[in-house]
Amino acid sequence: MPVYKSNHPMSAASFRTVRSFLGLSDQWIATHLGVHVRTVRKWGAGDSSVPKSAAAFLRELDVETASAVSVYVEAFTDHEDSWPFRIPRSDEESEGWEEFPGKPVGWWRNLAARVCQRVPGLWIDFAPADSAGGPADRPILTEHTVEETAEQVAAENAADAKAAAERTLAEQYALTEDDDRGLHAVVNPAEAVGPESAKGSSASARPAAE
Repeated sequence: MPVYKSNHPMSAASFRTVRSFLGLSDQWIATHLGVHVRTVRKWGAGDSSVPKSAAAFLRELDVETASAVSVYVEAFTDHEDSWPFRIPRSDEESEGWEEFPGKPVGWWRNLAARVCQRVPGLWIDFAPADSAGGPADRPILTEHTVEETAEQVAAENAADAKAAAERTLAEQYALTEDDDRGLHAVVNPAEAVGPESAKGSSASARPAAE
């Protein structure tokens, strides 16, 4: 499940959290967005607002990573003969991998850790030095498979965002029960009376719902 909910502006705290969660460095983000690393650091420090383009970039990576986690979990669960989860040793090594080429080694470490949390017994190891294209014994993730999973993750995230909005709306009101009449009423908390004032006047303080 993606960690960044796109229905909220990306704050400095969200930016730094997502960046760390995805195993990305300020320099890597700066390089891929075509900005100076000092600019990225200002976003993380809260000295400058995170632009929508940067938030969208991290959001896309967040969804892609969540999709990769789901696909790898399924692959390793069904193919124990492909264990362990082998990752590259360096950024240079990961550049030429068939599986998610160009992702930094920090991204692979975080990805492997998240997959291992969900696959009992799975462990992490470095790929052999001669496996420049990625471990040959591991199920290669096709672009089609990843896109399908990304769509599913995006749909789940949209459902979560809707549920969160509904909870926020519901929390603006307090649901109380009129014990005398056995009816429920919705009361705005800002208009609710205090304990002393409410004694003996609960009916007037909390009008019953029709």
